[in-house]
Amino acid sequence: MSEKFSLDKITQQVEDAALKHYGPTFKFRPNQKEAVVNTIFNWLTGNTKDVILQGPTGSGKSAIGLLVASVLSEEYGKRGYIVISDLSLIQQYERDCEKFFPLYAVIKGQQTYTCHKNGLNFATGVCKLKGCKSYADIYRKFPECVDECQYLIDRESAIKSRVTVCTYSFWLIQQNLVKPKVDNPPFNTRDFVICDEAHKLVSIVQNHFSPSFGEGDIGRFKNVVESASEDDLPIVDELERIRERIKFCEDNQKIYDLLKEYLDKMRIVTDAAETIKRELSDKLENKEKLDKEDKTLVTNSDFIDDHFQTFQEYLEIIDKSGVQSLVKNPNGERILFNCIDESYLMGKYFHSNCGYKLYMSATIGEPNAYARDIAANNFFSIDIPSTFDFTNSPIFYVAEYKLSYKEKQYSLPKIVDMIVATINMYVGKRGIIQTGSYEFAKKLMDSVPESIKQRLILYDGSKEKDEAIVYFKMCDDKILVGPSLIEGLSFDDDLCRFQIIMKIPYPSLADRFVKAKQEIKPEWYSNTTAISILQGVGRGIRSEYDWCVTFIFDGCFTYLMQRSYAMFPKEFISRIKPISPQALGCN
Repeated sequence: MSEKFSLDKITQQVEDAALKHYGPTFKFRPNQKEAVVNTIFNWLTGNTKDVILQGPTGSGKSAIGLLVASVLSEEYGKRGYIVISDLSLIQQYERDCEKFFPLYAVIKGQQTYTCHKNGLNFATGVCKLKGCKSYADIYRKFPECVDECQYLIDRESAIKSRVTVCTYSFWLIQQNLVKPKVDNPPFNTRDFVICDEAHKLVSIVQNHFSPSFGEGDIGRFKNVVESASEDDLPIVDELERIRERIKFCEDNQKIYDLLKEYLDKMRIVTDAAETIKRELSDKLENKEKLDKEDKTLVTNSDFIDDHFQTFQEYLEIIDKSGVQSLVKNPNGERILFNCIDESYLMGKYFHSNCGYKLYMSATIGEPNAYARDIAANNFFSIDIPSTFDFTNSPIFYVAEYKLSYKEKQYSLPKIVDMIVATINMYVGKRGIIQTGSYEFAKKLMDSVPESIKQRLILYDGSKEKDEAIVYFKMCDDKILVGPSLIEGLSFDDDLCRFQIIMKIPYPSLADRFVKAKQEIKPEWYSNTTAISILQGVGRGIRSEYDWCVTFIFDGCFTYLMQRSYAMFPKEFISRIKPISPQALGCN
């Protein structure tokens, strides 16, 4: 083994990096240092470009990613990205970088920055309305903004930094939309990409390249076209007719042809959006303020540009992957367009833009299944066991009643009785109930006694959910109820002492994309449900000495365990305690 890449040398480099950045009081958590060393060693020795790391809550995954980046950038001159799934997590990284890694840069999407001149987001800021097509244009026409615009400041820092922390969306845009169009892309392919919350990776890539028809689209088109040129208004009616034809068409080739026609006619609408931007730019030039209607026009024009671009990208994908990959997916008032060939999506839009890749998550599941899902052929797997004490956090499971489609009518009253009995065991304590769907959440609310109902907080939609969580945290004995309490939430300590999984959260087969994917990859359907269970159970145990008792009342869990046993960690399986309804005082 070459001394250059020996395990001993890399170990010393990791220890030195930890001392330099975190200080002398820093102590590695169990298996944390080994994870950093093995990732770097396997990359540099050419063993693999893909490292899959499963580490539970409390294992210090963010520090692992930051230290891997530190050694590679400082000792080996490499450059890379750390990509994050959402703004709350990127804010955590931002705090860590400011404190421990000040030379790392953090950049968010343009929509999160506010133009200090007109109060809109950067994408519709003054420079954009003025028609600036490049950053060179912005620097030339608005030199005063170079030191005042936070987006420009963060962007410049992110370009120069050896390590850039950004969202998946930002990274995908830079690699797949910006890079192919410019000679010297500011965010080129770098030596490594570290993916946090990597269990979301495939769905993030899928969603990024899946355009949609929404209920309010036509109104946006009319608003912009009418303001730009009333003579072009008939084109909006034509677009609406094409959308109606697509809505009722089930032939993929015809849908594809109609989408091409739709995109061709959309060019008139995008021209109108450009006209509006120029007119509003002139208004700003004359130092006039934008009124509410003007700002609506700006927002709608920006939407039109994005709408056109996403459909243009989608048709390019279907051109390459074939019309058999097209999935028209109605969802309420929206129609989503997916590509079922996710191996193509991952290869084209992710792997081709990466060097070394580290995939980190608390819920990877079985590594081989995950590798198949992300289209990684050769990988090295690291599994960090949990160090939490789960003695006081059993998972009680009642298998008698199933909330499957055929059995839910009989089983629901029985499960409601068990939920009521469980709630009565936890008087004065907070908990959560994961219902699997809004349908079951509402049926639960309608079925429980008034004394129980007073403790339940039910929400409908993301806005209500945020408000419900704030209220929940302010109270001492409330119970949060809903279908989307599976991930992205942290209910530490007394915020959650019990949780009930009312229904196993299988993806809905009414979703055409889910159904199509399940037919191609039957194991994916149960595996992704297993991941949701693992994510959900983790909401109430957030630190080493935290505790939360879990109850699973849907008997469909038995079948899930049989199908996807390998997806569940040993410590999870050891916590499962089968009980009867009678143990809860129910018949």
